[in-house]
Amino acid sequence: MTRSLEESKEFKKLLVKANFPGEVVIFPLLEIQYLAPKLELENYDVLIATSIHALKKYKNSLKKPNLKVFSVGKRTNDFLKRQGVKKLFNYKKVSDLLSPLEKFLEAKSLNTIYLRGNNISLDIKSHLKTVGYEIDEKIVYKQKMKKALTEVEKIINDKNLIGVALFSEKSVEFLRKNCSNIPLDKTFFCFSKKIEKKVKNLISEHTKCVTSSSPLIEKMAETILTKFTKIVT
Repeated sequence: MTRSLEESKEFKKLLVKANFPGEVVIFPLLEIQYLAPKLELENYDVLIATSIHALKKYKNSLKKPNLKVFSVGKRTNDFLKRQGVKKLFNYKKVSDLLSPLEKFLEAKSLNTIYLRGNNISLDIKSHLKTVGYEIDEKIVYKQKMKKALTEVEKIINDKNLIGVALFSEKSVEFLRKNCSNIPLDKTFFCFSKKIEKKVKNLISEHTKCVTSSSPLIEKMAETILTKFTKIVT
């Protein structure tokens, strides 16, 4: 739950490809609205992107030979490689990117821009400002939660449903808001410790949670594959 339809399909493919021994039901809650403001990326030396959605409408602007791109996540990195970007600095998490980025900007006069969505887990622009670096920032897409769907409660209470994969804190809030009853016999697979904490706080401290060792969809799939077999046996 929570990911967009496109991302949900990709996650399902990961599980199916790994011979997941069960049925995967996708229930995307997010819609991505691309704003596509006019940008002149050729005026920048450094581009920061923590999501593939920040880049999709700017493919043709990524061709600048000396553009250095700091990105997060395998999908974002793979996308940039397909566009022919050569100078890539990719990290698993946003927090991993900060220190190398600071060192890169140190004692250099580099025009830098951060392309992002309306919801972010860590404010890179504000962080860099605290250590003396001013960068430009543009919100280029919005994440919108879908309106409550009546079938969510039916799905969550299905006796054949064993686990629920949660990719954001908002998905927990959505469940709490739209389900009058959330059974405690389900296992909630959480993308991060923050999501697990939200589950315990909003649903029940007795809820069974299994949390991915790192916030990567590959790790999430690996966690589900490993734990699912133990649960069903």
